[in-house]
Amino acid sequence: MSTTTHETQELEYELCYFDNGRLTTITISAHNRQEAIAWYLSEERHINDIYSIRPDE
Repeated sequence: MSTTTHETQELEYELCYFDNGRLTTITISAHNRQEAIAWYLSEERHINDIYSIRPDE
């Protein structure tokens, strides 16, 4: 019986959000979408300001 290892690789996520009425785009590395959102919120930003996160999962 063979075992498979799950490699955890980071992806680049493009976050588009509104900042003082302007659309801002940044790229961050994260293991998954939830981690990307957690990073965004840790920067004292608001979830309601997010326009999009790509790649979509």
